[in-house]
Amino acid sequence: MIPTLAKMEKQNLIGCFVKPDGWNLGECLIESDWTEAQYRLPDYNNNLQLAINIEITGRIHRFDSPLINPAMRCKVIFIHDGEPNVTTGGWISWPS
Repeated sequence: MIPTLAKMEKQNLIGCFVKPDGWNLGECLIESDWTEAQYRLPDYNNNLQLAINIEITGRIHRFDSPLINPAMRCKVIFIHDGEPNVTTGGWISWPS
């Protein structure tokens, strides 16, 4: 089932697939134990779990391929401890 934009903004996004702009691959969000970050985004290239927050910024995009889940544009905010946060765009899709 494809969620509405309002449901995506309110629901817990753990398990949703996020691909930040500029990354070759994305990953599924996992739970964060840090109060500053809503989620963690695994970065297996560097063996890290990056602290992030997500904001939905776009509408649902449906692609012509049945192999690609519908996705939405989002803002990915990388939370830094003691340094300014870094923000980029990205794509988020949900498990089918």
